[in-house]
Formats: sequence, structure tokens, C-alpha cells
Amino acid sequence: MATSVVGPYSSARILGCRIAMFTLLTPRGLHGAMPRDYWHVLEPTGRHIQRDSLGGYYIDMRHKARPYKGPTQDGFPLRNQNGEGLQLLPVTVTQMALGHYDCFLEDGDLERQRTIARCADWLIEAHGPCPGKQDGWSYGFDHGRLGIKAPFISAMGQGQGISLLVRAHKLIGDDRYLDAARVALQPFFHSVEDGGVIAHLPGGGVTLEEYPSRPYSHILNGFIFALWGVHDFAIHTGDDRAAELAERAVDTLADMMPRYDVGYWSRYGLFPHPRPNVASPFYHELHIAQLRGLKEIYPRDVFTEFADRWERQFASWTNFTRAVYGKVRFKRWVKQTKRQLVAAGIEVDEATEIWTGQTASLPA
Repeated sequence: MATSVVGPYSSARILGCRIAMFTLLTPRGLHGAMPRDYWHVLEPTGRHIQRDSLGGYYIDMRHKARPYKGPTQDGFPLRNQNGEGLQLLPVTVTQMALGHYDCFLEDGDLERQRTIARCADWLIEAHGPCPGKQDGWSYGFDHGRLGIKAPFISAMGQGQGISLLVRAHKLIGDDRYLDAARVALQPFFHSVEDGGVIAHLPGGGVTLEEYPSRPYSHILNGFIFALWGVHDFAIHTGDDRAAELAERAVDTLADMMPRYDVGYWSRYGLFPHPRPNVASPFYHELHIAQLRGLKEIYPRDVFTEFADRWERQFASWTNFTRAVYGKVRFKRWVKQTKRQLVAAGIEVDEATEIWTGQTASLPA
């Protein structure tokens, strides 16, 4: 009588290994298995989302709560953004605190509460005047191909800051946090042209702009992060004006979703470059997670439709290879264009006609 294999070579274990190998052989499995630094750890949909009240954050930021081994300032991670030197970015502080918040919901560690309070206090101190813009959390780097010079304020930065401040208020009860969140909301009632962070579209739509560019850039992940901040303020305070803005933004995003699809992958944003800015695998996966989180609080079928579509696209090696190649080509074009502008003595952030393809590229 035949006997089954037991121990480390059992049929069940072999089958499990084969399934694991098959998973890793898919583009998404391979992407998920790659080693990652603090800034690019995968960010799935949040674990503690609540539809009608202020729960955990919509994206799982718990990895941001782990110790950071790189350069820091006052315990906050520093990042070299756009090659302009190490900076302490407001979203770094906010995301670190949001990670600790979700961890606190799970372990109740009071040290996390103290960290959240320290981050919220930093946000209060850092929020202030930004030359030529509404008051906000200022960013100190240029974004040349979008025509943006420092300092500027960001809908994503304002939104994530608000998301943290209202949670800090709920957790700790300090009214300074709620007052600061109310002040941070104000740029959402001013257009980009007026130094704010929203864009009014033909037909009455409104978008929340991570980067206040003209033409508008409509960065997808930044739009959603910003939207969550407005929603969080509305759900925590009952503020009708914030709730109305959030609903208008959700309606606009739902209508715009087809524009973020290139047929085989998602777009990073909609700035009218002469070639599409296809999302990197990191941002493509983030888009999927964000849409699933958004569907939890705004149950629109279109968000599930595109999350499912982009997830299917991520399973195709053909789509994955095409997307990576498209991203590499886009980055190469950006670098080449910057070199041409510098050689011609043209300010990189003042060459809108070049970046939008209205004028032929300069000679090499």
C-alpha cells in the first residue's frame, strides 16, 4: 500500500510552495516582494475605516510608525525632495502620526498618543503665511515641469493635516487641534488662482489640487488624500460647508475616473504633457487601495469598477511591462527637456508651452 509523503516534503506543503511561487510570478506579486525603503512601503486600504464616524485612516500608514534610520530633525524623517536637499515635509509628520493612530487603535499604547500629540503640535506651529498663497503648510521645493516655484501649499498637505488634527482632537480632546483644523480647511474655499487649492471646472465640478499648477495637474492620489481631509472635518464637526464641498469633489472625481485610465494602466495625473504620465507600479497599487477606501465612505460603483479594472491590469505582464516602459520613457523625456531648457537659458518652471507640448521641444 502506498504511503503519503510526510514532514517538510508533504504534498500540502509542496502545493503551498507552488502557489506562493505562482503568486510571486505575477507582476503584482513580484512588485509586493521587492525590498522597500521607508518612503515606498506598500500602503493597502486602511483596516479601521468607519462610514458614518471618524475611524481609522483610509490607507494603512502603520509602517510610518516604525523607527526611521535615516536623517531626522526633532525625530521627524527628512527627505531629499526633487534633489533640493533634505527637508522636513508636512506630509511626513502627518503620515507618521496617522500610522501611530491606527496602531493605537490596535494596541492602546499611550506612548503613541504622546507621539500623535507631538505631531499635531508641530502642525499647529508650522501652519502659517505662505507668500502669494492662502495660509497653510508650505512646501519648500520647486516642481519645474508643473511650473511651480516654492513656497506653495498643497491640497494633499492640507487634507492630510486636517485628517490628523481632527483625530488628535477626538483622541486627546484639546480644542487647539480642532481650531487648527478649521483654519487649515480655509484654502479649500479658494481657487488655485486665488492662492488656494481647488480648481473650478466647466460644468460646475471642483477638484482638489495636490500641486497648484496652471494648467491644472489633477494628481489622482493627492486629490483623494485631500478629499479625505475635507470629509473628516465634515464628519467630525457636522460642518455643512465642508460636507457639501466633499460631495461635489466626489461627484467630480467619479465623472473624471475614465480620464485616469490609459487602457492598460492608471495615470498619475492629468497635466497636459505631450505624453501620458503613467503611474509607477507603486502609485498604481496605491490608486487601487485608495479607490477601495473611498468606496467605503462614498459607495459609488465607479470606484469599485476602476479598482477592479486596475487590479486585473496589474495581473498582466504585458500591461506591467508596457506601464514600466512608459514611465521610463516619460522620466527620460523630463530629464532631456530640463537639460535642453537649462542649455537654452530658460527657467525650467517658466516653460509651460514646452511642458504642455504647445511648442516644439528645443534642440538637444
